[in-house]
Amino acid sequence: MKGHENYRVHCRLKEFMAERKVMVEELHERARVSRDTISQLRGNSFKRVSTRAMARICGVLGVGIGELWVVDRHFPDGFHSAGAQLREGDAQHSRTS
Repeated sequence: MKGHENYRVHCRLKEFMAERKVMVEELHERARVSRDTISQLRGNSFKRVSTRAMARICGVLGVGIGELWVVDRHFPDGFHSAGAQLREGDAQHSRTS
């Protein structure tokens, strides 16, 4: 299938951990997920993540899998995807509401 190279998966773990003031060590202990996996997810440098680890992290943080993971259209020339622009607009709207 062609065209998949224009998409990327982005993990929002760093954002959710910051919002909830959860440190790596606390998430490691509560979710029983390795520190390395957590660090890779926070830095978006992951290759593979087990569904069990994803479920545990989501459970601890109280988020759904669709909130934690975002699929963006990647434009090589530096433009943002429509999804990223929409999320930025949503964030601005929620601050003014």
